[in-house]
Amino acid sequence: MSAADYFSITGIILSLIGFLFTWYRTNISDIRKLENRLVTLEQHKVNSTQMENRLATIEANSFNPSDRESLSELQVKVGVFWSIIESEAPKLLKRVTTPYLDILLSKAETGLSHLSSDEQLELYELLKVQYENEIKGDVDAPGRALVNALYRARISMGLNTVEPEKCKPIG
Repeated sequence: MSAADYFSITGIILSLIGFLFTWYRTNISDIRKLENRLVTLEQHKVNSTQMENRLATIEANSFNPSDRESLSELQVKVGVFWSIIESEAPKLLKRVTTPYLDILLSKAETGLSHLSSDEQLELYELLKVQYENEIKGDVDAPGRALVNALYRARISMGLNTVEPEKCKPIG
């Protein structure tokens, strides 16, 4: 498959996810009520056991089986999307002019779990520099910028120990 095929597949998946998310969001109005209830619970400083019990009760009363099934289906589809990004993006982002980045990308081809947190952060930062060059027009393949942005988003989801300001979008 060529890179254009991957972009087409990615576009289709993103469109499907967008449609499903919009449909799901319009059918679930209780989410804001849950958020308000959670804020209220936190403001009253309820101990964690009481909070967990009350949250379980709220969720049990707010979601019907159809909602849970829809949410489960959405989680599966999003999981498939991110697994495709995680496995295919490193192959598309390699270049002969970036040997160290290519080493990290090769290591990440089998999954980001094969990289340490420091290596993931370093990969994120190197891809950020590459992305900045791509959006300035220094590179002839504008589709690479999209793949780069998606892959950096995937990396930042796994960087729990990194301060949020280090994984901000560029712009």
